[in-house]
Amino acid sequence: MGDIGFRAIQFKATPIFHDPRMATGTMLFLNTNFLYMSHLPGAFFNITPAERGLNQDAFVANVLFEANVVCDARKYQNKLTGITA
Repeated sequence: MGDIGFRAIQFKATPIFHDPRMATGTMLFLNTNFLYMSHLPGAFFNITPAERGLNQDAFVANVLFEANVVCDARKYQNKLTGITA
């Protein structure tokens, strides 16, 4: 919340965060009880075999990770527009 040292304010024990990239007059409400991450089997921080790096005395390996954020109850996620002072 600006330069006063707060990361969030609370309303009825629910944190409210400011997002400087959010469109003016818009507010999003996310119920995290219905949001979760689903990962692809075989790509949950799996490491490929190490190979010698190009023109260097080091070995390189890739870390595979593929996932999506999933919402199983969209009716509990909201967007409020047209907010004015």
